[in-house]
Amino acid sequence: MGSVPALGLEQLRCDGCLKPADGRLSKHDDDWLCRKCVAVLWTAKVLLDKGITEEDTIIPTLVFAKVAGGSHAWEALSLTGHLGGETEGLELVGIMHEATGWRPPSLDDDYAGWELVEVSDSLPIVRVLPAVAKAEPHPGTQVLKQVRIQILSKNVKQERIARIYEQVLAEQGAQWKENSEGVFSYNYRGYLGLTVAVGIGSLNPLTVESLSVNPLQWPAFHFPPPVLVGRFYKSLLGSLRPRKGQPKAGFEYALDNYGKTHDKGADRIVTAFVAWHVGEGPGARVPPKSRPRVARFLNKHLLEKCGLLQLPENSWSSSDAV
Repeated sequence: MGSVPALGLEQLRCDGCLKPADGRLSKHDDDWLCRKCVAVLWTAKVLLDKGITEEDTIIPTLVFAKVAGGSHAWEALSLTGHLGGETEGLELVGIMHEATGWRPPSLDDDYAGWELVEVSDSLPIVRVLPAVAKAEPHPGTQVLKQVRIQILSKNVKQERIARIYEQVLAEQGAQWKENSEGVFSYNYRGYLGLTVAVGIGSLNPLTVESLSVNPLQWPAFHFPPPVLVGRFYKSLLGSLRPRKGQPKAGFEYALDNYGKTHDKGADRIVTAFVAWHVGEGPGARVPPKSRPRVARFLNKHLLEKCGLLQLPENSWSSSDAV
C-alpha cells in the first residue's frame, strides 16, 4: 500500500468509485482507491473468506462499510471490537450518521435493530434484526415509561412481537397481570414502529425518589399484556392473503420481505454489491457504459484474489452471476 501522490485537487479521484477523494487515497495493485472503496473491498474479502452466508449479516455489513468505512468511529470500532453505549443498534447507526454528517440518531426516527456480531480481521461484522423492542424510561429516572417496538420485515409473526415485548418488561421489572389501562400508538418510517405505555402521565425524578417502593409493582403501572400487543401488531399488519377482489390493506404491503431465504449465494450477493458500489449512476443497476470497467475492477481486486470465476471484460451478459 502506498500513500497518496502529489496531485492537484482536480486529479484526486478514486480509481474505483470515480468519486472525488478527500486526500486519503491508497495504492492497491496500481490503482489509487479511496477509504470507502478500500473498506468495501476488505469487507467483501473477509465475508467470502469466512464463508458467511446469512443475508441479514452480509448486506448490513457491506452497507455499514460503504457508509462508514474509513471514518474515525469505524476505524476505532475495528480496533477496540466493542461499543460503549446501552442502545447498541443506535450506536451503530450513529457511526454511519457521523460519517455522513447527519444528525445523531434517535428511537423516534431511526431503526435500532442493528447488532454487532463480532470484529474479525479488523472488520466490524454486523447484523440487522427483523424486529426489535427497546425500553424507554421516564426522563431522568430508571423507571420504565414505554416500550418501543420496531418491525422491519413483513415476515415477523405476532408471537415474536409478543415475546420480545415481554422480554423487555421482564428485564425492567415491569408487570402486566393487573393492567386496566394502556396506550398504543404507531407510525411508519420505512419500518413499522409501535409504542406501548401505561395509561398514566410521566413521572419526574423527584416523585420517583420520594416513593418507598418501585412504582412498577402497582397495578396502575402495569403494562398492557404481551398477547394484546401481539394482536395489535397483527391488526396493523393486515391480512397476508386478502380475499379476491378486496383492496390491499395494512402495513404488510409496505414492509420489506427482509429475512426471506433465497438461493442466490453469498459470492453473488457480495460481488454484486461491490459492482454496485463502484458502478457509476444512482440506480440499483450498473449502467451499460460502466460494465467493462466494473468487470475489470472486480476481476483485479476481488474475484481473482478470492479464487472466484472472473467476468468477461469486453461484454456483459444477463447470465453472468453478478
